[in-house]
Amino acid sequence: MLKIIRSRLRLKTRVGVWYDPAYIASIKCTSDYERYTIKRAKKILSTLRHDFLLFAGDLKNAPLAKWSELELFHTRDYLKETTQSSVAFIPLGIELSEEEQESILETERHMVGGTLEATKAVIGKKIKVAFNLGGGLHHAEPSSGTGFCLFNDIGVSIRYLRRHQHFDDHILIIDLDYHQGNGNMLGLIDDPNTFHYSLQGHKWKEISGPNIFEINLPPHATDEEYLTALKNSLTSFYQKVKPKLVYFVAGTDVLKHDHFGAFHLSLLGVFERDKFVVDFCKKNKVPMVITLGGGYSEKAWESSYYLLRYLLTNQAPLKNKVIIDQSNKYYARIAKKLHKNQLGQGLDLELSQDDLFPARAQKASNKAFGIYSKSGIDMAMERYGFKKKLATIGHPHLQLDLHTESDGSSLLRIFSLLHYEKHLIIETKLSTQVLFHPELENLRLMKIDWLLTQNPLRKFSKERPPFPGQKYPGIGFSKDIIHIFIQACKRLDYDGISHNPIHFHIALKTCHDFHYLNPQTEGQLMALESFLLPYTLIEATKLAEEKRIKNNKEEAVWPLEGEIIYPVSSKIIQYFESKEYIEAVRFNYQKSLDEKWTIH
Repeated sequence: MLKIIRSRLRLKTRVGVWYDPAYIASIKCTSDYERYTIKRAKKILSTLRHDFLLFAGDLKNAPLAKWSELELFHTRDYLKETTQSSVAFIPLGIELSEEEQESILETERHMVGGTLEATKAVIGKKIKVAFNLGGGLHHAEPSSGTGFCLFNDIGVSIRYLRRHQHFDDHILIIDLDYHQGNGNMLGLIDDPNTFHYSLQGHKWKEISGPNIFEINLPPHATDEEYLTALKNSLTSFYQKVKPKLVYFVAGTDVLKHDHFGAFHLSLLGVFERDKFVVDFCKKNKVPMVITLGGGYSEKAWESSYYLLRYLLTNQAPLKNKVIIDQSNKYYARIAKKLHKNQLGQGLDLELSQDDLFPARAQKASNKAFGIYSKSGIDMAMERYGFKKKLATIGHPHLQLDLHTESDGSSLLRIFSLLHYEKHLIIETKLSTQVLFHPELENLRLMKIDWLLTQNPLRKFSKERPPFPGQKYPGIGFSKDIIHIFIQACKRLDYDGISHNPIHFHIALKTCHDFHYLNPQTEGQLMALESFLLPYTLIEATKLAEEKRIKNNKEEAVWPLEGEIIYPVSSKIIQYFESKEYIEAVRFNYQKSLDEKWTIH
């Protein structure tokens, strides 16, 4: 009850929250990270509402930013391009219809409006802290959009302050997104009273200026490393600037398992980061505007929720909270139910340990690995909700074909029955692999020889052309398939899942949580990802697979050698999280970057 009372008081005197329903764009998402990003604000609000800490009437309106306001930061020609050409939307990396483009324009204009109104409120001394449940669009430059950002909300707000409110005092942008805020730095580089502090994992562009302070942390940075760097450097830079207003880009793409970040921060680590910044500004009595920034993992919304809850209640999350991937938790729960319900019943539909894949040699059988029936696969797909998901994208009627090969591998094909025709939507070949590693000895792995997913109901477009080897766009459910494989590995006591990616985009995104056993190769992949981040995934894939990226010996950087591994057993998880492996990855990451790769 005390925290609810405290929240009511702070919402009246200290904290303001800006939001608009248009923050949730009306687009069809094709990947997990897009879904996570769009739904963040909704999850934060619904959870706070459940806790009786924030109600709809407490939210402040985020109006649609005027074109004249956007023009304070962006060029007139660029703004015109966003209304007339789909080319401007390519940096979003999402295939969009004209209606969806309009929705994105409206979303980002409302987010700019939210940050602008939040700025006016703190400058007008109505509140101390303004929280925009969107924004932080720090990649948008004056004449172009990059990195999912079309319009720059902080840039527009600062230009508005300078132009219309004659606010000439020092402003500090504390940017703790994983990526450099290139849009803010370039767009405001001529403003001598705006300063940029960035603790980042990736430098988008080489930008230098007397008001820019950047620290680049290595891959796999931990809570301790990150917080030490932040506390030591921000304090001294703040004292140098002595700002009268702070913008805090509270990006949560620094979390471990983020699709576009490579740090290893925990939820508690990010909360300690946010708490330090908020408490520091409070101690120095400087008003602040907080924006969400990037965040492309399942936990991204939860991290922002902890920050806003702290602002409202002064309450920190539980210290010993166990962080569990919710997707894994869902599949594990279903797998447990299947195991309990079907073990020992002797039915062909069982999904016991021996039903998925063999732990020992089996006699010849027409079932997968001698034991796994086609009907068993069908049952698993239904229980995991996978068939329902396929139905939602237009494939309610399926046909499964299962073949066992002479080498013991299994080939599964799933067809969609559309208008009396069969269309292949999933094809995968799986086998058992024993891989020797000098430190880990023999590893028993589920090997994905190949995994094809495609949706014949969708078409490619000029803005979203096919990746190499694609006949149709993907179905977007590769992660669901991998989670099913994970449960199989756990039941079989396998060490993990292995795959040898032929295509760059598969190594980078589809297999995001896979790692190379060789830390040298892992470091090279991370350097390649960092090098190609300014490009869209399709552009990056073409550059890599056309072998146009060369090292200082004029050798093609891609492809890399060896299998990538998804760790399942404790020994291989500990190997990937060991200090020795992480340090070796960092060394080879920096070594690769120092080679000064070039594009031919």
